[in-house]
Amino acid sequence: MIRRSWVVGAGLAASLGSGCGGDENYALPTEYELTFPSTEVAIVTDSLHLYVVDATGRDRDACSQLFAARNARTKFDRVLVETKLDVCGAFLQPAKLDVSFGSRAFFVAASSVAEPEGDYLLGCTVALVGSDGAKPHVDLALAPGVLDPKKLVASVNCRSLTDRCAGKCAQ
Repeated sequence: MIRRSWVVGAGLAASLGSGCGGDENYALPTEYELTFPSTEVAIVTDSLHLYVVDATGRDRDACSQLFAARNARTKFDRVLVETKLDVCGAFLQPAKLDVSFGSRAFFVAASSVAEPEGDYLLGCTVALVGSDGAKPHVDLALAPGVLDPKKLVASVNCRSLTDRCAGKCAQ
């Protein structure tokens, strides 16, 4: 399993500031973590599509609603932040995004190098942003119907995400 901290904000070491929790108009750079199921899966991940959705009043079912909407290919309601990140670019220099305080669902859909337009990985978590600076943690899992990641890794001939991002892998 690969665990990687990603930052929605300025720099890999940035973290959510304290302040008055629950102020939905106040936003700071927010650090969050993604966990890939394996090294092989991380290597063949192409891009990450991140959504931060207002989960106020629906904390318990926000993620299931987002998974259902993604499966139905419908737009998400109450999206606060949406961005698409190249996995290598995000690995080297995270995007600068601000997340307002409150109950937030962090939903990630990732594509693979073999199918840049399809869902390869999916993950979601709900977190109270601004309360204590805790990092929201999103466990990514293979989307239904995904090819065996080891076969995809063999196609890019690579041993690590670092090597792939450095251009050291044959394709």
